[in-house]
Amino acid sequence: MCSLLESHNLDQMKAFKAFMITHTKGSAEDVSSETNINVFLQDLLTAYKAEAIPNTCFRVETEHAMHPPGWPNQSGGWKIRKIFIDPDSAVSAINIYLAKERRQLTLRRKDLQSQLSKTPYWISGKPAKPFGPKGEKVTIKCWGFDLDKMGEMGRQDCSDEAYQEYLLHPNKESDPRLGPFYAIVKGVEKAEEEWRKAVQ
Repeated sequence: MCSLLESHNLDQMKAFKAFMITHTKGSAEDVSSETNINVFLQDLLTAYKAEAIPNTCFRVETEHAMHPPGWPNQSGGWKIRKIFIDPDSAVSAINIYLAKERRQLTLRRKDLQSQLSKTPYWISGKPAKPFGPKGEKVTIKCWGFDLDKMGEMGRQDCSDEAYQEYLLHPNKESDPRLGPFYAIVKGVEKAEEEWRKAVQ
């Protein structure tokens, strides 16, 4: 079309072609990265629910807020949850679990970390947290996820109407604002509570 209309010179057309090639390659890499991350998160969650990953591989930290981000009318209080993962232990447990299905993670730990670190929910700063059984915890450099920023796997946007409906029938359905990864939060917090009761 540029040649037909003579709207751009040869150098401009070459520059545009080079831009499109670079842009297309970048888009393909982004799609591949997102696919790898989604598969990993789903495998992590599935292995945890199958009790293939122990609670000691996770650490949950909580901050209190008046309401979920962006939803001031849901002012019944909100817990900002951050999950920290012992990557070596968790990845090893996932691979053992997947081996039973003759599968394995598509990426190695280092490559997974590289791709996860580009997501909006990744907690930067190379956090180090204590992991392991009570009384035997060891500080480990870990991966951290902010569930408020985790999209469909973490906190879910919920209309004020749907939230009010949930408050009217809290025993009939789970909080619609809690995505799949909150299953790990509940499991880890339950294990912590059971340990506290055992030592009392």
